[in-house]
Order: sequence, then structure tokens, then C-alpha cells
Amino acid sequence: TYSEQYHNSKNLKEKISHLKKLNKKIVSIFPGTFLEYIALPGYSYDSMKKNHYEHINYFLSLDLDSSYYFILRFHPNQRLVKYNERSEIRKIINKASIKSNFDLILPQQNISSYQLIKYSDYVVSIGSSISVEALRMKKKVIFLGCNWFQELESLNKPKSEKDIIKLLNSDIKPNPNSYR
Repeated sequence: TYSEQYHNSKNLKEKISHLKKLNKKIVSIFPGTFLEYIALPGYSYDSMKKNHYEHINYFLSLDLDSSYYFILRFHPNQRLVKYNERSEIRKIINKASIKSNFDLILPQQNISSYQLIKYSDYVVSIGSSISVEALRMKKKVIFLGCNWFQELESLNKPKSEKDIIKLLNSDIKPNPNSYR
């Protein structure tokens, strides 16, 4: 199957284990692809950003205290992008490389998203169906952007950038209605 080509990473497990010992909150970020994003009816109704790259750049711009560690897991299909989208990804990679609390899993890396979710304190889904899978794993999910699943009542859907920070700074519990 599609997911069998992805594997657990010993390096990722060790890195996150080390970060947890330092009391870091692990925030994983999962963007969908731009083509998925614009294929949705009403994709432009995202009240905060024009597209998922703007959401990623927002997280890169944050100057949160050192208790957070962000891991951006690019969508595997982003390995196929071209032109402007490839340029956007390169810019994000360059910005992330100079941040001490930001790491990347590139599209061509066959590292399991489920492993990353398992070790995350928060899962940020930007127009990605991984939000549903993270809910099923009883994770705290912050949903941004647009998706077919965006109306699920168990998703935390901030309405502003301030709401994102409030959610990250709160002790939100995994929603007990994660199947709705």
C-alpha cells in the first residue's frame, strides 16, 4: 500500500526523546498540497491566509519561547511540484534552516507521518486530511485552512493568529468527540 513505503525513523525518535527531556512541546505541522487546497469549493474562504504557504510562514515568523519545537512535515506529493510552488518550498526551507526550534521533513523523505504524530504534543493541519488521523490517535489538533473535513466539531479551528497562540499556550485536551 501507499503507506508501506514510509518507515519509522530512529533518528526522529531519538531527537524527539531528547527534546522531551528538555521539556520542549513538539508541534508538528502538516500542510496539504496547493493543488488539493485550490481544488476545494470555497478554498478562498480561509479567513486568515490566502494559502497554506502563508500559514507555514506565519509559524516560521513566531518568536515563541524556547519551550516549543516545530517540525514541518511536507506532504509527500510536494516532491512533484514545479515552478512557483517549488520556489515557495525552497524559501521555507531556507527560513527554517536558520531557526533553532524548527525542523523539516522534506517531501522526498519517507519518514512516517504517523510516527511524528505519535510523538507530537500538538498537530497543526493546514488543509490536510491528516487532521482526522491525528484525532483518531487522540492528539490535540489545530486545524487551519480548508479541507473536506473542516466542519468536524472535534477540530480546534482558530479564527485569528492570536487564537493560534492561545491554543498553543493552553492545555487543550484531545477532544473526546474525536469521531465526530
